[in-house]
Amino acid sequence: MPDDLFSSLFPDSVIPDLQEEACNGSSVEPCGRVIWSVSSLLASVQDRLEFHFDLLWVEGEVSNLRSPGSGHLYFTLKDDSSQIRAVMFKSQAGRLPFALEDGQHLLCLGRVNIYRNRGDLQLVVDAAEPAGEGALRLAFEQLKERLAREGLFEKSSKKELPAFPSRIFLITSPTGAALHDFVKTARMRYKGVEIIICPVKVQGDEAADEIIKGLALAEHAAGLGDVIVIARGGGSLEDLWPFNDESLARAIFACKIPVVSAIGHEVDFTIADFVADARAATPTAAAQLVVPDVSAYEERVRLLESRLADVLRQNIREKSQRVHFLEARLKEPRWILAEHRLMVDEFQNRLAQLVEGKRAHFLNQLASLGIRLASCDPLKYLSGLGARLELLEQSLHTSVERIVESKQTRLSGLAGRLHSLSPLSVLSRGYSLVYSAKTGRIVTNAKDVGIGDKLKVRLARGCLECKVESVRKGEE
Repeated sequence: MPDDLFSSLFPDSVIPDLQEEACNGSSVEPCGRVIWSVSSLLASVQDRLEFHFDLLWVEGEVSNLRSPGSGHLYFTLKDDSSQIRAVMFKSQAGRLPFALEDGQHLLCLGRVNIYRNRGDLQLVVDAAEPAGEGALRLAFEQLKERLAREGLFEKSSKKELPAFPSRIFLITSPTGAALHDFVKTARMRYKGVEIIICPVKVQGDEAADEIIKGLALAEHAAGLGDVIVIARGGGSLEDLWPFNDESLARAIFACKIPVVSAIGHEVDFTIADFVADARAATPTAAAQLVVPDVSAYEERVRLLESRLADVLRQNIREKSQRVHFLEARLKEPRWILAEHRLMVDEFQNRLAQLVEGKRAHFLNQLASLGIRLASCDPLKYLSGLGARLELLEQSLHTSVERIVESKQTRLSGLAGRLHSLSPLSVLSRGYSLVYSAKTGRIVTNAKDVGIGDKLKVRLARGCLECKVESVRKGEE
């Protein structure tokens, strides 16, 4: 601890008191030395810190920010040459209008404290605000950026305002100038417009919740063709802060009825302005945006009536000229009927001639077909076919007899040749056929037979069974 800080914390007048406390919370040796315990030392230092440093503002840069599940915020507050640990407990952190981030330059209001478990000097922060920039402005920009990323400001999600709203639900303060300006302007533009007032607070901590409730009631009562207007007069950023509430922004985005925001003056912008389906710079401008100008429409109707009358007169003139032109070309109906009668007579004569010519042509064709039919008499044709059939039958019998005779002669010759080639004919001349009794095959070579083999000899008449007694090979 630096000497100047130690001297400021523990001046000479305080040393005896410390020694007295040491005697109360520690031991004293016979030689007069005071021995502190760590706990008593830290407790004494903590008492002096609380006595000399009550609430104080500390400026520095945020680093090493941590947010565990407990909801407390732990960070380091530093400048160019030094740093100190800082903690903001959950209850205080929940009241911050902006989110802490590493690198932020803060002004922190708190108390100096010693964390006895580690002996660390730390700053217990009760409140914080950006150094050089208002906390509300920073919170506004952070919320605006986050909602923009979620798509709440997209043009594609904005609903179109009806040209002639059935009813207007005005959510505003019942005593503010915004109500008077809106109603006055709306009545000047269209006296018959129905305006339903939804009174709410437009400033203070409870304003955002009341506006959300008023919006819910208006949405429940409104129908197709209705419009909801949220209006408030000008004011500071703090005065307009209820319209930067995140819950209100999401309620406007979820509303099924078109919502118009008319908050503050021309230069004032709130989150509600970005989320709403349409934004008016002032409540008066909102009335001009939502309520149609009947006088302008009446003037337009008169102009359209005049233009329509001019167009009708022009059309009548053109049609009249057309009628006069057609009248000049139109003939006397009796002459037209006479011409048509002559044309009918001519067509009748031409039709009669055409029918008579067709009739004569068909009669000639019929006579020609009769002659051709007579020449093709079936009885004559059948009698000719009968004679031809008899002739063919006689020719067939003759051909068959001749073929049979030729085949018989050829058969007799082939039978004689077959008989001359028959083995039986050869056998009748003294030849025989020798078979092996074992294999049943004809024996043609003495080499194929051994002594003792049995043979069968086929004669012209009958068969012999023989046994070989001797074999002469190679002799004639």
